[in-house]
Amino acid sequence: MIESKHSKSYKKWMLIIHHQNDAGFTYLANEDLQFDFSFGTGIKERMNYISVSFSWLIDQLEDDQ
Repeated sequence: MIESKHSKSYKKWMLIIHHQNDAGFTYLANEDLQFDFSFGTGIKERMNYISVSFSWLIDQLEDDQ
């Protein structure tokens, strides 16, 4: 815990440190579509996750002038 004094008042700040391992993979299907997979686990705490996602590029239409 970190404590600081300022003008007769006390503020307490908690410093939380997490230790974890994360990894992930991406697959570019084409110029506009990408798939993602990531996962992680805690070293000292139980913090597990799995994530599956995708993203796509939406082209901006050009104005004809």
